[in-house]
Amino acid sequence: MVTSVVEKLGGFVIEANVSEKTTHVVTQGPRRTVNLLKGIARGCWIVLQEWVLKSLDADVWLEEDEFELADFSPAVKVIIFLCVMYCNCNKLFWHANTLSV
Repeated sequence: MVTSVVEKLGGFVIEANVSEKTTHVVTQGPRRTVNLLKGIARGCWIVLQEWVLKSLDADVWLEEDEFELADFSPAVKVIIFLCVMYCNCNKLFWHANTLSV
C-alpha cells in the first residue's frame, strides 16, 4: 500500500532499512525496533501510516506534524531525550513495521 502511494505521489524512495538518506519512517504505531530507533537517532520524521493514506486522499503529501508519532515507550523516550541533549539532533520522524520512506 505505502509503495503504491509513494509511486503515485512521488518525491520519496522506499528503503527496507533506515539509512543516511532516510527522511521519514512510517509506522502503524509505537514499536521498539532497530529501524525506529535509527530513525529517531538520525532525526527522521516518525509518522503514522495514516499520513500516507490521508495524503493519498488529498493527492498530495500532507504536513507531517498532525501524523507524527508521539506516544513512545519509556525506553524510547529516554533515547529521544539523550539524542536531543547529547547528539545535537533536532528533528523527529518515525516507523511501524519499520518501513522507511
